[in-house]
Amino acid sequence: MCNKIDERLVKTMASIHYGKIKGAGQAKAWMRHCATEERKKREHRNEDVDKTRTSENVDFLKLTYAESCKKYDDRIKELDESTNTNKRRDRVTLYGLIISMPSGLSRDQEKRLMEVSISLFGEKYGWENIMGAYGHWDEIHEYARDEQFKSSRAHLHLFVVPEISGRLCGKEFSSKKAMKEMNRAIDRECYERFGKHFLTGEKPERKTVEELKTRSSKEAEILWNINKAIRSEQLEQLSLLLESRKGRSLVSQALSHEIYVNRERTR
Repeated sequence: MCNKIDERLVKTMASIHYGKIKGAGQAKAWMRHCATEERKKREHRNEDVDKTRTSENVDFLKLTYAESCKKYDDRIKELDESTNTNKRRDRVTLYGLIISMPSGLSRDQEKRLMEVSISLFGEKYGWENIMGAYGHWDEIHEYARDEQFKSSRAHLHLFVVPEISGRLCGKEFSSKKAMKEMNRAIDRECYERFGKHFLTGEKPERKTVEELKTRSSKEAEILWNINKAIRSEQLEQLSLLLESRKGRSLVSQALSHEIYVNRERTR
């Protein structure tokens, strides 16, 4: 039997984020948030969604939101009827995977890598368990990491029912071994096709998706304000920041960025 798990945790390993989803209500809410047509007509708490670019997103399975919900309901019902396992209310019935594209790919290459990633999961876990696959290019925001300013990447939202040998088991689906295998498979395909590595080597974190976005957005905002102070020579504001270790770190990051920008301008 699978262990009790918390759907709020996102396991980050290499470049695939595994998000655990419990029950039909949460599963359908996640898919609604990602489906292009639903995304166009709804307001989002995530301020990084640029609705003017939502039409650039791709629904790879070409299913409507209602069709994805029906496919999910039918699949869970089928699995429940074929097994005698305990059907707990807190069980994981779906995984929401976020597969970020590596930098340096063209739009066509990003789309192709998303298609390859979907196929890898479909072939390994069964196409009957793939509920939705959405390529997003409309979540644009800048954030700070490793003393650099970056922009969010194009990414794939892939929804998979964690069926293993005819039963639901999120523990086995998201095991360290399974995650490594899928990350390496995508990395191999990416390098063979495009000469780019998928695995970025970034340190793993255990945060919710919203926590990660909120933190990075706040850091970016603070750093941009520091940059403005540097450019306008607001020395009093900068001196206050230098009184704390965190402030000194942020000023250092901002100065590094400003030096880089000036160097690029003179090339």
